[in-house]
Amino acid sequence: MATERVRVRKPMRGPGRSVQLTTRRMGSAAVVIAQLAVLLAVVGGLTWVRATAGGPVSPPPAAISPTDAASAIAAALEPGGLGISFTIVQHTTVHARPGGPLIAVADPADPRKVVGQTDTASQASCIERGGVSSDGFWMELRDGPVGDAAPDFANGPYEFGAIVKAGKTYRSEGVGWYETLEPPGIGIDPATAVLLPQLVRHIANPTDLAPASIDGKTIRTLGASASIADIPGLMAVDAASFSELTGPIEYGFDDAGRLVRLHAVVRNTRIEEWDYLVDVVIAFGYGDAGPIPDPSPALRPSGSQG
Repeated sequence: MATERVRVRKPMRGPGRSVQLTTRRMGSAAVVIAQLAVLLAVVGGLTWVRATAGGPVSPPPAAISPTDAASAIAAALEPGGLGISFTIVQHTTVHARPGGPLIAVADPADPRKVVGQTDTASQASCIERGGVSSDGFWMELRDGPVGDAAPDFANGPYEFGAIVKAGKTYRSEGVGWYETLEPPGIGIDPATAVLLPQLVRHIANPTDLAPASIDGKTIRTLGASASIADIPGLMAVDAASFSELTGPIEYGFDDAGRLVRLHAVVRNTRIEEWDYLVDVVIAFGYGDAGPIPDPSPALRPSGSQG
């Protein structure tokens, strides 16, 4: 059967601990109902890597030292360090397995009416930006682009936010901040951020991939196997127990040998009927994490006055 692209819209508003896109289980009788849409390309993580528009680019480093790259991350996160910023683009596709059930396609005019079946359904994307330093952590999670639109980290529809500051954790659904033990997030969360030096230090048996260009600068790219234990929040907060890497992680390094990009594809193993694949691209910046914002305005308790 010819592959079709289908946009499956997910619930994102609930207060659950993990982003619902990656943690909601589809039961054995569930059918993905979708409206037809064209989604930004998923595989390859090309959102962040683009060709240089003329002019010279910096040559990639001759060799990569995982120890030096890990030290650069650790130095940015230690007290007095300048911190690390990050941006994340995450796309999800659902794939029928050989001999397994296909995915239902809904009538765009009536989502309750099934008009066909397909073997690939593409979900809308999520994007996230934030920063982490010895002072804490912050992030904003928004709806990602559909079609050929670029990610809009400042104005995309807001879903969740998280702040860790002065030993307390806060979250927001867009109407105010409140303390929580259940922060949301994808890709990078406070627990995953502190493991980044370990992730890079554990690079072994790397394979050179084709160099890429980010913002006019050439980066060296390596492929290497990895463990979810080293990057547990890759799919979502608290999703490590049902996250499975489908292949090597791609690591991108700038001309100073610092980690500036990660690309991985993760399978959600809770989904039994189909292959539920989450494509994640993370870009890192050094020294531009910015101050950790205050959790303001505070969410007023239900029934409060004024």
